[in-house]
Amino acid sequence: MHAQWKYQEINNPFDGVTRKVYIKGKAISSSSYNPTLVITKSFKTNTIDIQIKDVDEFCFERICSPEIVFKIEGGNDSIYFEALGDYKDKFTWRIPNWKITEINQLLELIKSNYKLYIRLFNLRKINDYEFSLKGSAKAIQYLMGED
Repeated sequence: MHAQWKYQEINNPFDGVTRKVYIKGKAISSSSYNPTLVITKSFKTNTIDIQIKDVDEFCFERICSPEIVFKIEGGNDSIYFEALGDYKDKFTWRIPNWKITEINQLLELIKSNYKLYIRLFNLRKINDYEFSLKGSAKAIQYLMGED
């Protein structure tokens, strides 16, 4: 799997400068969806938002929000988050941006490794995804304004 990080900067009179980096991944479970990992930084609020987009729907009756597990290839450690979703868009999940310590830890792992695995799961469903991290150090430097 070879994918390339994409970069985007938005300058808005209300929100100021926001930078976004994203990369397409692939499903490695039974899912037919190919997800996108999106990382956004608002320079006005100094917050980082991480989203997994274009994934399988996880809402069944009253069971909805999955957990997200990030794991680096060859690593033993995993980082867990409870996902936040939007009931209007059941195919996008985000990490709570107030988990700043864990987000910074995840960004460091993304910068210094070659492959990232993400598992979305709840009581009824498990889906696994894979992302290439080639070029991720440069992408994270751009995101943080270190370019």
